[in-house]
Amino acid sequence: MDRRRYRRRPTRNGSERLREVVAHARQVSRRVKEAKWLEWCASFSQHTRLADLWSNLRTATGGSLSRPSAHPRPQQEAERMADTFADRCVSDQLPARMSRTLQHLRLERERLIWDGRVRLDPADCPLTHRKLTRAKRAGRDTATGADGVTYTMVTHADPAGEQGILGLINHSWAIGHLPSTCKSADIQSIPKPKDPVKLRPITLLSCVAETAERMVLNRLQWRLEPCHPHVFGFSRGVCTSDSIMALLNHVDNRAVIAVFLDLKRAFELTCPFAILAALVSEGTQGRLLAWIEDYSQGRRAMVKFHVIL
Repeated sequence: MDRRRYRRRPTRNGSERLREVVAHARQVSRRVKEAKWLEWCASFSQHTRLADLWSNLRTATGGSLSRPSAHPRPQQEAERMADTFADRCVSDQLPARMSRTLQHLRLERERLIWDGRVRLDPADCPLTHRKLTRAKRAGRDTATGADGVTYTMVTHADPAGEQGILGLINHSWAIGHLPSTCKSADIQSIPKPKDPVKLRPITLLSCVAETAERMVLNRLQWRLEPCHPHVFGFSRGVCTSDSIMALLNHVDNRAVIAVFLDLKRAFELTCPFAILAALVSEGTQGRLLAWIEDYSQGRRAMVKFHVIL
């Protein structure tokens, strides 16, 4: 209004009035923008997803924001980490005497595994819809494998989807072979809290494959006898406190010497043939043994580093 009035009758007083109005309008606009900016910044917290944060920053900057590089040579760093993780699992890490012993026992163990695999067993029957329902993992989604299928997709699949998942798992069960995608893993590394220079590999597997693993695990636990009551690792319903209480009850206020052993790279250097032979000695055979044998062999992994979300 003041601008139109000044254009119709340009006077000195009108010019000063127009400058005052424009200065006041700019001041109000800056205060509004500042308040909106602070409100927008306050909407972020430690619970905000990183992908949402970058998306909002791109919107705020008009799409011109570029993410900083996590490493000057990400490709070379990913290959270096892949070589490091692979070296942790090679048999060369074992002492020479242990390697010779494993090589000597391998032929006998392979024979036991072959004999057990061709036998028929009551556990050979197809996996049921009830087992699939029991194996579903409810709750918050975790990071997915290479196929991008989340636990929410598996849990809330419609009847046709459930039938498709169960059919895929039962086909794998019948032929004793897993699809290559179910044996492929994505490895993403995170720094250790107390030593950020060292990285801890986090293996991301297919949620469908992990659901099948739980179904087979339930059948394996049904087939085998219960574990020793003093086995607490990877046992449902028990934790470290239970093992401590069992030790204290056994000690019963007596003076004892306790020895705690931490086997370095125990999982990485475990011999699959030794595990399979032990399962055969416990009565595992048929499709169950064949599926576990294929599950433990031919696995692949890919290291992901500096992934753009």
